[in-house]
Amino acid sequence: APRRARRDDMGNTLRSRNAGLGEAVRSIRDGDSYVFAGWAHLADDQATKLAKALQGNTTLVNLDLFQNNISARGIKPLLDVLSSNITLQNLCLSSNKLGDNGAAYVADFIRNNKFVKELSIANNQITDDGAILLADALKANSSLEKFDISGNKLSQIAYDALVEALAVNTSIEDIRGVEDDRAQQILDDEGDLEPFPHLIP
Repeated sequence: APRRARRDDMGNTLRSRNAGLGEAVRSIRDGDSYVFAGWAHLADDQATKLAKALQGNTTLVNLDLFQNNISARGIKPLLDVLSSNITLQNLCLSSNKLGDNGAAYVADFIRNNKFVKELSIANNQITDDGAILLADALKANSSLEKFDISGNKLSQIAYDALVEALAVNTSIEDIRGVEDDRAQQILDDEGDLEPFPHLIP
């Protein structure tokens, strides 16, 4: 008889820490709510295959793609599929190679997805140009509670845009990677927020 898969307390199949594409796809097909494919050396072609496996998925809650080699080309089809996913709540894309082009796709995802609560794009070679697109998208988002953009190549230009976005966004409770005291001030405040005077057009 075939060996039964080991499962955790939530019913998810227990897989190795550095599960590759094959194990990630099996997790998806098994209906697991948590799919881990970190440290798996996934590149753009593998990300596209993962996207195909996720089409029509209704069980995924957490997707962790930490420390792979996914660039803008690979993240686009993946985010296209995830944009319509209504169960996904936590998405980790940290330590990939998204760059500003990838950040543009993430911005579209943030603008259109209404269910993801936690998103990490830390350490992705994003510069001010990409951060400004992300900040603009955050203004239109009402579901994100935690957002991590740390470890990228940002300057005060990006921080200003992100602080302005926080003054508009009402759902974010924790943001990482914005080295500006005003960001924490906004998050600490309760009640209605007024834009900072120097950010008013």
